Amino acid sequence: MSASEKSAFSAEQIAAFERIQALRPVLFRQSADKARLFEICPDRSCRRARACCEPRGLCFQIFLATTPDYLRRTFVYALRYRCDGLGPEDAWRKAEARVAVEGAMPLPVDPAGR
Repeated sequence: MSASEKSAFSAEQIAAFERIQALRPVLFRQSADKARLFEICPDRSCRRARACCEPRGLCFQIFLATTPDYLRRTFVYALRYRCDGLGPEDAWRKAEARVAVEGAMPLPVDPAGR
């Protein structure tokens, strides 16, 4: 977008987006620490510190990228059910049932066959 073009977003919306983007690495590192991903992290500094030491929270991003789709969706649904007031076991059970009904979503196919 050139300098003369108007953005579809207001200055407040842009500022809010930038604030959220600045928080992402912090949330990723905290999530990695809560999940104790430092125990399986290939970075020795994370294992020694017993916490994610990567400034961008890369440990958690790698974990998410390697987690199967059905499990990611189960976590998301379980968190939503917990926010709705269900207990941990009930939320997880309900999330697993929902994912089972939906079925595993297929991965996108690379048209080049790679």
